[in-house]
Amino acid sequence: MMIGYEDREIGNIEAALAIELSEDDTVAGTLFEQSLFRSVLDVLAMPLMIINSSQRIVYANMAAKSFLSEGSFLTCRNGSVSAVRTPAFGLALENVAAMSANNRAGEMHLCKCVPLVGRDRQRTAAYILPTDDHFVVFIAHRREQKPILLETLRSMFGMTSAEARVAARISEGDRPQCIAESFNVSIDTIRSHLKGAYLKSGSANKTALAALVKDLAPPV
Repeated sequence: MMIGYEDREIGNIEAALAIELSEDDTVAGTLFEQSLFRSVLDVLAMPLMIINSSQRIVYANMAAKSFLSEGSFLTCRNGSVSAVRTPAFGLALENVAAMSANNRAGEMHLCKCVPLVGRDRQRTAAYILPTDDHFVVFIAHRREQKPILLETLRSMFGMTSAEARVAARISEGDRPQCIAESFNVSIDTIRSHLKGAYLKSGSANKTALAALVKDLAPPV
């Protein structure tokens, strides 16, 4: 059966329309994914930034914007991010980029942890994960994480509130004497809480306890 000219034209129009609809669906799907992506990231308690190879911020969630506005650990000037007291942050971005470029195909991207020191000598950490052309930077902002972490230590190991607080401070690298001074108690009291945390968590020493608490820290 011969296919007429009009039939062929209708077939061509239908094919072109199908392609156009498919492209429109792809664009709509991409916009939806981007909107969903941003809305999900914006509700995370953990500050998260996407930084390009020039160390300029291309995206920051709400927590990251608040974190940057404080200016305690990282600052943003003209779109570029830099550390207040940790010059190694910029170097770490470069190192991670080099490590990612040399990474064998199929291997998991390497994530690097960079300790950050704030203006008031407080400490936190930045976790840098390379993607194809950008870096995803997560900030372990302990202000949001600590209440959840303390509750985890209490419910999982039966620690008292004081033992959980001491264990959390040990995981941040604080010395018992420093903890005693900040809590305005004696060093013997801190040692007693620490002993209880060891016993209940099955940790042999401060190093083991710190590693355990870090593993339990919430990711967001």
